[in-house]
Amino acid sequence: MILSGDSPWFDDVRTRDKTESMEDLFHLAALEARRFLEPLLGPDPETWQWGKVHTLELVNPIRRNGAGKALLGSGPMPAGGSGETLYRGWYDFDKPFGVTHCASLRMVADFSDNDKILAVLPGGVTGRTFHPHQKDQVDAFMSGEKKYWWFSDQAIDAHETARMTLMP
Repeated sequence: MILSGDSPWFDDVRTRDKTESMEDLFHLAALEARRFLEPLLGPDPETWQWGKVHTLELVNPIRRNGAGKALLGSGPMPAGGSGETLYRGWYDFDKPFGVTHCASLRMVADFSDNDKILAVLPGGVTGRTFHPHQKDQVDAFMSGEKKYWWFSDQAIDAHETARMTLMP
């Protein structure tokens, strides 16, 4: 419809004395978007930044709201992306713009070498509340940085900083 520029859907049926064009509706949509965004981002569209309204909040299930929420979680943090980009950050269109879903892992793997795997989690490497690794990858996740993940015993031994042995 957009490529042809012609469709009955472009007509606003509420205006009985006029038949709108695609350009008319796009212009009206832009004006409405500006009216909506100016109170949030200011009067100059040149300074608007998606991350000022599109934010990610990592919420701990123990405390989703109220006092202690920020202590257990992270954010809100400016987030790029959308549901249609590689830097995924979906939001509910009727509740813009807080991210409701994002990647649970970002990874780049060299399939020829098990020890050339780069990845990052949106939180840390543990889901344990108050553990030192609970939030240690948040900054890397938000900036797009990735960290080496080692899988061979030799690489793990060479790079370990701590070891936990679980005994029955």
